[in-house]
Amino acid sequence: MTSRVGTMTAVWVTLGWSLLACLPAHSQQPAAPDKAPAPNEQEAGGNLAAAMQLFSRQDKDADGKVSKQEAAAGFWTLFGRFDANGDGALDKDEFAAPFKEGRVRIGAGVGQQPRGPSDELLSRLESDYWPRKSRSMAPEAADPLTCEDVPGDGVWVDPALRQVAADWIPVTVWFDRQLLGDGAAYSRRGKELSGELRRPLRQRVVDTLKSLSDQSYLSCEKQVRALVEDGRVQLVEWHWIVNGFSCLASPEGLAGLEHVPGVKKVFLARGRIPAIAGAGAVEASFFPDRAEKTAEPAAFEHPWYIRQLLADKVWKQFRITGKGTLNVVMDGSFVFSPNVTANLYRNSRETPGNGEDDDGNGLIDDYHGFDFARGTALSSVAAPRADLPRFAPYMHGFMCAAIICSTGSEDCQYEFGLAPSATWAGVIAAARFEPAVEWAIEQRADTLSMSFSRPNLGEYRSHWRKVLEQAAFCGLCSASGAGNFAREGSPTYAPVPIQLRTPEDIPLAVFAPAGVQRDLTRTSFSSQGPVKWETEHYAEGTVPKPDFCGFNANLPALLPNGKVLPGGLNGNSFAGPMAAGTLALMLSADPDLLPWDAREILTATCTDVADPGVDSQTGHGLINSYRAVKEVLRRRAVRQGEDPSAYEGREPDDQWQPVAGAPGPVFE
Repeated sequence: MTSRVGTMTAVWVTLGWSLLACLPAHSQQPAAPDKAPAPNEQEAGGNLAAAMQLFSRQDKDADGKVSKQEAAAGFWTLFGRFDANGDGALDKDEFAAPFKEGRVRIGAGVGQQPRGPSDELLSRLESDYWPRKSRSMAPEAADPLTCEDVPGDGVWVDPALRQVAADWIPVTVWFDRQLLGDGAAYSRRGKELSGELRRPLRQRVVDTLKSLSDQSYLSCEKQVRALVEDGRVQLVEWHWIVNGFSCLASPEGLAGLEHVPGVKKVFLARGRIPAIAGAGAVEASFFPDRAEKTAEPAAFEHPWYIRQLLADKVWKQFRITGKGTLNVVMDGSFVFSPNVTANLYRNSRETPGNGEDDDGNGLIDDYHGFDFARGTALSSVAAPRADLPRFAPYMHGFMCAAIICSTGSEDCQYEFGLAPSATWAGVIAAARFEPAVEWAIEQRADTLSMSFSRPNLGEYRSHWRKVLEQAAFCGLCSASGAGNFAREGSPTYAPVPIQLRTPEDIPLAVFAPAGVQRDLTRTSFSSQGPVKWETEHYAEGTVPKPDFCGFNANLPALLPNGKVLPGGLNGNSFAGPMAAGTLALMLSADPDLLPWDAREILTATCTDVADPGVDSQTGHGLINSYRAVKEVLRRRAVRQGEDPSAYEGREPDDQWQPVAGAPGPVFE
């Protein structure tokens, strides 16, 4: 069903011109203009109407001015720039100036006409804009893990911050205590916890991280609030997946952050553009519960990559089709069709379409996922067209989900998913990826598929890496295609060691597949390793990547109208979901498989397809879903004291071999 629900829209407060120098080149984020673009006539009218309503409500003593004492905290930053006469208050003209210029915009949802502000919006903007945590204080962890000190003397400040000339600078702060303290902690703590089971460990780690975050919050809340009230810091967003927070800071605010108790590192948060919560409207898509059905692979036709990755052999021999796993797809947009909505996640703690935060996590209608970039329920960017002739860019997220776990349907005899009994959820995060990762973990997700690349992050790469390393200890297996930046002469070409970008360049915690063609030859665009880590926090130097390979060329495409294209789909965006789909099969076979053990198994069972051994183009080789799941079952049997002999030894047909001549049918 489709429901019209109140949602969040960006309300820019003197930010449009201030973040330009902070954005990475070639980012998927659009570059910010030198100044906020002028609103059109209709939008300007809506903004001015909003300004006058807000002015009247905040002018509590009706003297024709809004003092700083009367103003909501979300408007304190206006005083320094728009108090033209310097009297410490804003008259009507001064208050309206940023609305007229488009510095502050209060509009509607995507694709909607601008309109006057709703009572809900006015209430949000007039509230004390001290950004709250998205949860209540966590109960003290019952069985906490040991946390570690982040090494180094004093407070480290990203050198890039000295080169930013902006009124407001996006920064991310780490506190001095983390689950993983130094740059080598991931491997060290993984060995320490090697005897744990993934699901119980996940809860222990989440409780530990939230408790640690609460301790740091309580120790510095007074000082951070003071920076907000002084107009030196704004839009504070607290994280627990790393012990820290993100915010916008003025140059004076940067100096203030260094004196906040417990602060250890301050990063330039490249590409991170926060938004103040407003209210608009979007068409949010909700789908009713469907009766659970048993996977019937024999009832549908499957694309050739299913056979060549041996996923069909997993279904037939082990009766494992991904049941019980949740796979989160992080992308820029989604469309829906029966092939992907049948096993779309339904958050049982949320009532869809009622405009309420039923589960108390600070998000309204996070039923199938959430759009963290806009603060809205997940929505479809387009309705399926019956005459849709080709694959379109806005179907990217849809196709990633389809490769992981789409099913056949009454109207479509094709089943594209490697794990057709798995479920999936969609998240849109842009650069606000921490809350999206936290949401995935709180929904007990098993995999996170990220088919995007962030270049030029500088020292901020360390923050992405720490988030995904600690997410792995929360049981999340993250996968990201290796990228498409190897073709010399292409506008997107990048040299080694930066052909793999973030997050696929993250060692160990992120599964990064490159891709090959159907005949196992390499595609010219597929990014090659190795990568190099020489940040202040991580300094291994040269690191082997990619990890292995899937397929990335001339893939068949499923369209939202149920039709298929026999080929033409290219890119490592689709190799990443092949890794996620295989991980779903592995975690369905053993839900307590630790992420670092999954990595060991997946790389050890690959089929070598290039130079013998590990190489910089295909890593350990082609994903072999069958051998990987078989090894998972063998290890599970040993752990549970059962006879593992059924899962031991090699078989003549346990890896795919190219057949001379015709490549075989596209669907079978």
